[in-house]
Amino acid sequence: MAVAMTMTMMVLAVAVVLLAVVGLGGQEAHAFNNASIAFVRYFKVGGTTMSGLMLGMKRTYNKQIVIPTTSIAREPFYSVYHYSACNIFMRVNRFGPKHPWLRISLVREPQAAVLSAFYHFCLTRSNCRGVESQFPKDVDRSSDEFKLAYLAAHRTSAAEYLAPCGLRVNASDGSASQAHAIVATYHLVAVNERYLESLLVFRHLFDLTFHDILHFPAKKFKQGEKDDYGLPAPARPETESEAVVGFLEKLANTTLAADTALHRAAVARLDEHIDTLGQKKIADEKAFFEKALACAREQCADQQHSDCMEVDQMCGYTCLHSVNFERDCNLTVPSPA
Repeated sequence: MAVAMTMTMMVLAVAVVLLAVVGLGGQEAHAFNNASIAFVRYFKVGGTTMSGLMLGMKRTYNKQIVIPTTSIAREPFYSVYHYSACNIFMRVNRFGPKHPWLRISLVREPQAAVLSAFYHFCLTRSNCRGVESQFPKDVDRSSDEFKLAYLAAHRTSAAEYLAPCGLRVNASDGSASQAHAIVATYHLVAVNERYLESLLVFRHLFDLTFHDILHFPAKKFKQGEKDDYGLPAPARPETESEAVVGFLEKLANTTLAADTALHRAAVARLDEHIDTLGQKKIADEKAFFEKALACAREQCADQQHSDCMEVDQMCGYTCLHSVNFERDCNLTVPSPA
């Protein structure tokens, strides 16, 4: 049973990574998007690749999967995922149940998400949703004509994907009421463009340490670097043509209307979380975490390190968790109060 569950988790993890989207060329970007609706990391345990915390995956079955991860003290805590039709709930256990089930997900600005999908999937992986059949074989896929055809074929709705069972979603409905109805079913809808703030709220929801979340933003890819599958991060122009920008704005009011409203609702909900925790508290934690993250990257930058993850840009969890913020980084960890 344990082996079967592990294999199932590996398959799900691969599915999530295949949905991941890398952002603007020349800029660092997290390897996820509003389609994957997940925080994803990989690490090696006894030679077996397992996923890190996976949040927001919909599955049509009931199952609990326990995934051992590692805390700074090398004592295991467990991320438990309960899958059911239209829902996923997560609980983090330390030495027994500690929290109730929480429903977590993530959204990304819709126009940026669909455009990134074009560069990441179509140009890099030749997964162009069948659009290539409309053009000659020697077509320049980076041309505006091809890009516009790809964008026009977009049919994925994050709002439909996040909606709970029983809530019918109109992908062209940009009303705040529909968006807030979806967001209200989650304990947290993280926002890609405000990732660190979302991650800090996530930390408080599960009473985690800064080391426990250090690995989440550790893996970033720049243009020309390779991702987990050895494929280069896609090259992107600094600016898009007026035709592409105009078409994306049109999508924001039509097929992306519900997703646009959902993103606004998620941002508003994130602000509410931050207000509850204290704006100064989160601002101080963000300033600390940015410095701690930079220090950890420097400490763990050697790709030949024995703890490095396979085909990755960063060293493994042992290295990240061994960084002492006070001693190695000359930083004072913010008080939990």
